[in-house]
Amino acid sequence: MKITTKALLPIALLFAVIISMVLSWFIWTNKPARYERNKQDTVTSTGTQRDLSTKSIRDIYLPVQVIRTDGQGNQKLVNNRKVNLVTEIRDEMSKWQASSVREISSKSKSEYLRQLQTANTVLLNYDSNITVKIFNKVFNNQLKRIHNLQFNRIQFKSNDAKHVYLLNDTNFRIYRVNVKGQKLKELKKVLSKNLVSDPVEFRMLKSKPTVFITKAMTMPRYSYMINKQDENNFVNRLMSNDSNSTDISIKKTEKRDDLR
Repeated sequence: MKITTKALLPIALLFAVIISMVLSWFIWTNKPARYERNKQDTVTSTGTQRDLSTKSIRDIYLPVQVIRTDGQGNQKLVNNRKVNLVTEIRDEMSKWQASSVREISSKSKSEYLRQLQTANTVLLNYDSNITVKIFNKVFNNQLKRIHNLQFNRIQFKSNDAKHVYLLNDTNFRIYRVNVKGQKLKELKKVLSKNLVSDPVEFRMLKSKPTVFITKAMTMPRYSYMINKQDENNFVNRLMSNDSNSTDISIKKTEKRDDLR
């Protein structure tokens, strides 16, 4: 019995469809290496988010700057070489007990700027406004009835153990808080050891008080290059997705680098 071409064509087509279905099944059920890598990146990202979620709110909502004004009105941005100065001040302030608060000035740029430049003071600055509710959690205090009050600077005087000032750059409001248990002696110790200071001053910029550094400053170095890696190492990392990829090398010529 002779098999014609017309009879073989449907059989070949059916065989091709079956092979296509089998290959498709293998593709969908076997994950490529890059998907496994994405999975690992997702796990790493989840772990990082978990670490951030375990941090205390006291460590998240901390001031970002400490400015000290001496008896002559000279202002300096201060930091500590060995410890986190902001957390040291926070720990001391957490021992204070805030009671009542009173607004003493508002909408006056000149009075607000004068308050920022008050002699014998320490000023803690935030990048943006925080509420009294956050203040209570960060500094372990119990200011009540004013949870919606917002401010971005905290100021206290080195010769006044009864008051702390809350300042808001948005509306130039100044609030005076009565406190108890303030031990200025302990706070002065924190502000006297291993300090790095740079001269600053407040100026109005677009109707907002802004800190300006008045002299050139040198940023500390925290890391150094201790060795030099071969450029092939970087090329292999950029061009490959898994450990089984073919090695890529660089051959230098007089005018260009050739990849091989």
